[in-house]
Amino acid sequence: MDLEEVNQTLNELRESVHGVRGSFLAKKDSVITEDQCSSEYISSTLFFLVDQIRNSSKDVTSLVFQAEDRFTAFVFEDYILGVVSEGSTNVPFLGLLAGRVLREFNGHL
Repeated sequence: MDLEEVNQTLNELRESVHGVRGSFLAKKDSVITEDQCSSEYISSTLFFLVDQIRNSSKDVTSLVFQAEDRFTAFVFEDYILGVVSEGSTNVPFLGLLAGRVLREFNGHL
């Protein structure tokens, strides 16, 4: 899977779920790509947080932060898919699609 296919998949995610404003994909603490958002500092912080949760023998699949916009980080293996969306976004549907996207990317990037 090349970067163009990854970008196309993230664009399709944004178009498929109402209210998604942007996203990024990171593997460990390195950003692979961004779609309509800036993740310059957040990816390494998120990876550190996920790593600390895992070190305490807990499993983490998603993290949600809400302010004016909602930020949801979906976690699968070493990948983090960060999504910025409106507060009215259907998060269960977004989570379903994000899980499919992450499983598709796993081992191919």
